[in-house]
Amino acid sequence: MYRNKYKIIIPFLSPALFLYGLFVLYPYVQAMYIAFTKWKGLRKSPKFVGLRNFEKLIEDDQFWNALTHNVIYLVILPLVTLGFALFLAFMISQKVRFRHFYWITFFPSDDVSCYNRDSLELCLSPNNRNFFLIAEGHRN
Repeated sequence: MYRNKYKIIIPFLSPALFLYGLFVLYPYVQAMYIAFTKWKGLRKSPKFVGLRNFEKLIEDDQFWNALTHNVIYLVILPLVTLGFALFLAFMISQKVRFRHFYWITFFPSDDVSCYNRDSLELCLSPNNRNFFLIAEGHRN
């Protein structure tokens, strides 16, 4: 039974792997190649310069400023966001004061989607073709 599972998995997995390679891996490899060259994008053949671009990058103040901002966005911001999310999950799951307030404030999307679905069903139902006119007080 488990011997033939790869014959089933590979056809379903191969398109996703192909697209991942095409749109994620290939641009990374291309960017690394360009990083080791001197190329302005218009010349046909880039000139290989090795690590010289990285030496210039280390001496550049704008690079360190940008790296600092990226560290803030990639490390500190997710920690704050996850901490806040865990706090809200704790507040909702425990029997604390204002528990229902937190629930209503941060989970209204489920209710709103149900209301939208119901009103759309009511509007588009063939039995209620003139729903908007009936709501306004006009009757046929």
